Amino acid sequence: YVTCAEDKDFYYLANQLCEYDLVDYMEYLRQPEQKDRKETTLRRIVKEMLLGLQVLHYAGL
Repeated sequence: YVTCAEDKDFYYLANQLCEYDLVDYMEYLRQPEQKDRKETTLRRIVKEMLLGLQVLHYAGL
C-alpha cells in the first residue's frame, strides 16, 4: 500500500491505482483462448486475496 490513515471507526489503506479491476480481468479470462489458464489463475487470485487478509489480521487491522 502507499499510505494509511485512521479515524475512530475505520482504518484506511491507500493503494496504487491499477490499470484494470478484477471484473475486467475476469472478463478477459472468459475469452475462449484463456480457458486453460482460467482455473489456475482464479485459484491464485483467491489465494493472494486470502494471504493479504491474513497479513492484515496478524497486524491487528
